[in-house]
Amino acid sequence: MPTETVSAFRKIANTTVDRRVLLTGAVGAATIPLLAACSTGGGTTTKKAQPFSFGSNASDPVPKKAYGALITAFQKKSKDKVTVNTVDHN
Repeated sequence: MPTETVSAFRKIANTTVDRRVLLTGAVGAATIPLLAACSTGGGTTTKKAQPFSFGSNASDPVPKKAYGALITAFQKKSKDKVTVNTVDHN
């Protein structure tokens, strides 16, 4: 083996593991899956539109109109189809 490799192994072998080193390694190991979960997975920018339902108790005209504007803006931006399920609770 080259002398650089042998000296690197000796340095590792002479290292003591204390709580700080162990905790640093544990935090580093736990961070990898968290960062992977935040990724988009393939770098693609296209997504399939997904329909879903939005439940609302706001059956009065003013809040119903406000929800309608909000949902219309969301549909334009996300390209998702939203079905509004408004229930009158009077």
